[in-house]
Amino acid sequence: MLAKAGHLSPNAIKCLEPNMDKMKVPNREHDDESFFSDDYVEIFLIPGLDPNGTVYQVMINCAGMTWEAKDKKPEGWNPKIEVKASRESDYWVVEMVVPLAEISANIPRPQWRMNIGRSRPARGDAPAQEVSWAILNSTSSHTYQKFHAVTIESLEKQK
Repeated sequence: MLAKAGHLSPNAIKCLEPNMDKMKVPNREHDDESFFSDDYVEIFLIPGLDPNGTVYQVMINCAGMTWEAKDKKPEGWNPKIEVKASRESDYWVVEMVVPLAEISANIPRPQWRMNIGRSRPARGDAPAQEVSWAILNSTSSHTYQKFHAVTIESLEKQK
């Protein structure tokens, strides 16, 4: 795991994939709008519990390429994050570390809203899928009031 003091890491996210041999990973530029057609993991962070607060969003594909946005604007946020991605025979994994200072000047806010999702285009016999950790009851991944509440703790306190 990539966790570090003063940083946020949601641990590794494992994406099962029955058709790894058919997965195409185009070479993308950072924040390329075509990213939405790839297979990716999406992480949303809202410091505090107000669903109308600032929303930080990171998408990571299986090659470890990223697309980031602040309040849906990719030009509004280009954090210094660390990403690791790996592919195996029937799954792929991503890890991410975001320095907390890249998210909010009002740290610490112990409770945040958060969601993790995966978007998968149709491949082989498997249909396209959009899955989410939070039950959104919506076709939009931006249903912030349905995101889970999480407690953020500094690793520095654990020393």
